This record gives sequence, C-alpha cells and structure tokens, in this order.
Amino acid sequence: MTMLTTGQQIPKIGNLPAPQTQQLGPRMSYGEVGNSYTISPNVGIPSALSSVPKPPEEYIDFPAGFRVSVVEADQVLFEYRTTMQPSFPYVNLPPWSAREMLQDRPLLLKAIIYVCRPQPWPVKCEIEKWFREYFALHVVVQEERSLELLQAILIYIAWQVWHFFVHAHDSSLMQLAIAMVGDMGLNRPPDSQTMPSRSIIEETTILVRGMNIRKEHTHAERRTLLGVFYISSVIRSIFRRTEPMEFTEYVGQCCNELTQAMDCSTDQLAVTLVRMQHLVLQATKIVSENSTNGEAALGVSHVMAMTSIRRQLDDIVNRLPEDQKSNFLVWHHYHMVLIRLYEPVIDIKSLDTANKAFMRSQALWTCCQSAKSLLELYLTIPGDMFAALSFVMIAHLSYSNIVLTHLLFLEDQDWDAHTARESVNYPDLTERLSDYFVACEQLLGRRCKIMEDGKGLFTRSAERMRWAKSWYLSKLPFNSSMLGTISTAPMAANEMEYETWQILFA
Repeated sequence: MTMLTTGQQIPKIGNLPAPQTQQLGPRMSYGEVGNSYTISPNVGIPSALSSVPKPPEEYIDFPAGFRVSVVEADQVLFEYRTTMQPSFPYVNLPPWSAREMLQDRPLLLKAIIYVCRPQPWPVKCEIEKWFREYFALHVVVQEERSLELLQAILIYIAWQVWHFFVHAHDSSLMQLAIAMVGDMGLNRPPDSQTMPSRSIIEETTILVRGMNIRKEHTHAERRTLLGVFYISSVIRSIFRRTEPMEFTEYVGQCCNELTQAMDCSTDQLAVTLVRMQHLVLQATKIVSENSTNGEAALGVSHVMAMTSIRRQLDDIVNRLPEDQKSNFLVWHHYHMVLIRLYEPVIDIKSLDTANKAFMRSQALWTCCQSAKSLLELYLTIPGDMFAALSFVMIAHLSYSNIVLTHLLFLEDQDWDAHTARESVNYPDLTERLSDYFVACEQLLGRRCKIMEDGKGLFTRSAERMRWAKSWYLSKLPFNSSMLGTISTAPMAANEMEYETWQILFA
C-alpha cells in the first residue's frame, strides 16, 4: 500500500480551468490601459479625466529628465488599481487622485509611476539610484518609519527585473523592509508590544521605542506584513538569498482577519498566495530535516511530509470561492508548490523495495507534469496583462523551465526520460511561448520594461525560449525523430547571456 495514492496518492495533473476562464484582473484593451492619452468612454475613471484635459500645469519630476503630468498620473493610478494591484495584492490603493497623493503620499505615488511607466535603461538606472538614496537617507540615516515607506519599498521590489535577484542586487533592501516591519511592530500582536506592568515603571515603558505602538493594526498594515513575507520567502526559495520572515501564528491571524473582513476584493487572493508560499518553505525543509549524514533515501518520513503538504495545498484551493478558482495566479502558485514539493525527489534515492521505487517515480512524474502545466499557463494570460506581472512570475517561468528540462534528460533507475520526452513536446511548447511573448510585447508598447541592451523584457524572454529549444534539440540522441524539426544550429552561448544561462541551467 503506497502513501502517495489518491486520497493518499498523488492526484493527476490536468484539471485546470479552460484558458478562456483564466482571470488575472479586469480585461481591458491596450487602448484603455496602455495609452494614457486614449481613454475609452466606457472605462469608469474619475469624471475629471473624462473631459478634454487642459494643458498640464503641474508635473511630477524624476531624475534624468523624466517627468509625468498630474493628468497622466491620474491615468497611471487607474492602471495600477485595475491591472497591477490584482497581480500583487499587498498594496491596496484607495481612490485617491494624483494631486491628493502628491500632497499626502508623494513617495508612494512616485513608486507607482516608476513601475507603471518603464523608462529606457539609462533613465531607469538613474531613477533606481534616486530611490535607493531616498530609502537609505530616510530609513537608515534619519530613522524614519512609516507605512508609506514600507509600501514604496514593496512596490519597488515587486516589479524589479528578476535578474537583479540572481545577482543579489536587492537583498539589502529586502532586509531593510523586514527590519522596518519589526521596528513598526507589524509582525506581532499589538498586546505583545507592551511590557508587563511589574517589570518596569509604566511611565518608562511609554517612552521605550517599539512599545505601546498602537492598539490595533489596520488592514493596510496587515496586507503590507503579508507582502513582505511573500516577497522575502520567494527571494529565499528561488534565489537562496538570506532568510525570509517567519510564518508566525500572528501572520496566520492576519490572514484570517483579512479573509473575514473582505475589506478589499483582492484580499482573498493575497492570503491564498501567502499560504501557498508558506507551503513552499515547508517543502524545502523536508529533505534537510529527514536526511542522515547529508544523504537521504525516500522513506516513510518523506512520504508522510509530502502527503501532508499536498493535502494542505488541495484544501486551500477547495476552500476558495468559485470566482477565485479560475484565477491564473492561484493555479500558477499551485503548480509551483508541487514543483518545489517533488523536485527534491530527484536527489533522493529510493529504498530497495519496489513499492518505494514506484512512489518515487510517481513523485517525479507529478513534478514533470506540474512544470509543463505551469509553462502552459503563460499562454492563457491576456496579452495586455503581461506588464502587470511581478518579478515572481518571471522567476517562476525560468525555474519551472529548468526543472522540466532537467527531468526530460534525467538518467535514473526510477525514471524513463525517453517516455517523458515523448509525452512533453518541449520544442513545440517553447516555440508557442516565444511567439506569444513577442506578440504580447507588441501589444504592451511603452508599458513593457526595457532591458540594458534596449530590448523589451518579453523580447528577451522570447529569445530565451528559442535558445532553450535549440539547446534541447542539440542534446537529443541522433536517432530522435524530433531532430528533423530543428531549423537552425544552436545559438552561440555568448549570444544568449552565457553567464545567466549557466546560473539557470546549472
């Protein structure tokens, strides 16, 4: 009797909603969100923007000559609420106007404009330098602590280009955010922030920094706490950078309070992604906590832990409201949890019994199918929503690609790589992804991030997919029928960011 059979076994993959039901946020054409000077009359935005705008009299200035009028900034805020926030639901923006934010939340406004209006690489670098200097001056030097500062850091990090984290460019900023959470007392119940009355004079406790901060946390503060946990855990689990925030009992309490209050329509999604990311952290500990002398063999402890996490994952999805079960982000993270749960089995040898070998083969197969399903999900994202994807989604694209290609050529006694390659048409998948990324970038126009070589982010992703196809075909046995599909020789490594691919395909 196995411990990974239905009910206790690994369920089949493939019960995803049809592509047309996938949702990330409100569907809008590029004319509605991509061009701030072309506004559809059917779009529900403030009436002040519906009339013919007057020549802008006030600008929001950035370094390197980049500036945005207050009129356009209102359009940017509308884009953020309708496309960006549903992709990263941890900084909820009330219906403030740009002029109101310029008065009361200027830094948050600038952070939102920065992620919604990507600039050429030299300008981008100057703006980023300004943000870092601002964070360092106000948080480190002047010791300021505010929700606006913390939210601005979150937005700045969430839509960074993912290779910044490969090279550890933003680890210190992430640690600064984690420290601010602790300094502001957001990571613990307000009652725990007071000292026992018998331990010190009451008047003294009032003066102690970090004590008696507030009686109750707001929903905005709870979302920010969850956002810091989510981002820090992704950076840790994908890029192996520093340690994430701990998923404490209070973090779980904040999840429950947000779900019950439903103060914002994206709160259910925010909590779901945090709970799934918590499962990823649990999955990464299974091997290290159940190995002996640095070596692990698939045994009862591993199987029980994997079965428990799988059961928790399915329970999270089953408890979701029906309208949330078709959300692209939910299934994206669902498959990522499965990949991280079963990927370690690659390096865990099975015990001598045939039963254990069968369970290991099942786990490898589930990992392979989940990686394939996650890549296919990108083909269901509405093209005009690609600009809203956070770095997490792009990092997961690369990670699932690595795992899938590894399994398709894995030589192991419990695995049949030839059968896996026959069931996964990898060249076709990469070709479709490449074409889709190119089409999406053409649709996004100026909303697409620009890389250091002047190419768009998704043009670069398309090139990676074409490179991966050539790399894959070059590794096939000479008698493979797929060799006939190759049209060009494998690209030179130096043409496709050799160092980056060495990191991704190590």
